This record gives sequence, C-alpha cells and structure tokens, in this order.
Amino acid sequence: LFAESWYPSNAVVEWCKSALIRTCVHGFLVSGERAQRHFNSRLRIPSSRIRIGYSVVDNGHFYVERAGPSQSKKILLCTARFVKDKNLEGLIRAFLKSNQARSGWTLRMVCAGTLKHQLASMAIGHPIEVKDWVSYGNHPALYAEASVFILPSVFEPWGLVVNEAMAAGLPIIVSRQVGCYPDLLLDQHNGWSFDAHDMNEWVNVLNTVGETNSPALIAMGEASRQRIQDFAPARFATQFKSLLLKV
Repeated sequence: LFAESWYPSNAVVEWCKSALIRTCVHGFLVSGERAQRHFNSRLRIPSSRIRIGYSVVDNGHFYVERAGPSQSKKILLCTARFVKDKNLEGLIRAFLKSNQARSGWTLRMVCAGTLKHQLASMAIGHPIEVKDWVSYGNHPALYAEASVFILPSVFEPWGLVVNEAMAAGLPIIVSRQVGCYPDLLLDQHNGWSFDAHDMNEWVNVLNTVGETNSPALIAMGEASRQRIQDFAPARFATQFKSLLLKV
C-alpha cells in the first residue's frame, strides 16, 4: 500500500481501517516520518512492515544552475492549486503585512483553480503576480527565476512541490501543517517554518527572509538540494523492493 496519510480521523473509522489493512496489506510504502508514526502508532502496523520513500520526484528534471549572488532575483514563489486548503489568501495578506512587500520582493503565485480571480483581485496594485499553471517541462525555468519557495497550506498530506523546489536549489518556507515539514526542513538550515494559523509568526518569518542576504539564501538552497537527494526515485525503488522481499 502506498500512502501519504498522517492525519487522525474518527476513532471508529481508524479501528476499522486498522483491522482491515493489518489483515489485507503486507507492506506499506509511506511518505515520511508523520505517515510512519501514523501507521505504526495509530493504526498498529508493525514497524517492520513500513518503509519511507513514497513521495519523490525526478530530482534531476528540476536541477538548475543557481545565479550568482549579484544576479539573484527577489521572487518569493508559490506553486499550488488555487483552492482554500493552500491558504493563498493568507499568503497574500501575510506578504503585504511583511517588509518584503516594501523592499523589492515580488510574490509570484502559479497555478489554476477556483480562487484564481479572487487572488488576482487581491494582487492589484501590489508586487504580486498571479499566473496560470505552466507545463511540467517548463517547471525548471519557473524555479530558476525564484529566490525562495513557500507552501503555506493549512492542510497538506505531503507537498511534492516542495521536493521540486528543493531539487532546483531553493530555500523553502513551509507551514508546519505541511506533511513533509519534519522530513525536508533540515534543522532550519535550508529554510523556515511557521504555524499557518499564526499570522504574526508568519509575518516575522517573511521579514527574516527579506533581511537574509543573497549568499546566505544560495547556501540554504544548496542545503535543500543536498537534503532532497535522500528523496529520489531510487529510494522509492529500493524501499519497494525491500517490502516485496519480505512478502
């Protein structure tokens, strides 16, 4: 079974789910630490039947050469569906409250969804760009233009766009409600975190990012790139194979 799940549900539902999958499923390939704890502690799956390595991307596809410090652009990038759970209205409000909005930074939001027109209306007259989704082949160029990546979701099972941004060598900002937070934000060396429900903390993080110089951002981006090497298709294959050998 491949799974990103890490969030609790109704106790009766969890009991039924646990009974079913412990009987019918031999191995579990999950996204990260939160999912591993969920299946082990809440659903009572033995640790020997769980492996981490499900949520990966082709890191090589997203690799880009980062610009030197003097050429680095001040673009805060968010690629996410324009829907409520992604917390993009909150992102605009936090950005406008922060010093970033008044110090040469641009917030660039790229995707499509039901909130597009509302977000575009909020962006009028501000250093905010709301753009349509781009093709998979053009994603590396999208990340190459950015300085920092942010995913502010109030709910996110994992967040593969964070993998993509890290593979492109970007520092990351993620809410602690994003599933990949414990696995991919490496002791704050490659980015920042915040509570998606705490606007003051969020604004303080954006202020800190805005005050961080380009060489430091590039170094953090390289830390991202090194960290994401542990989450690659080869790991998926290795972990999947180890589960198959146990059956």
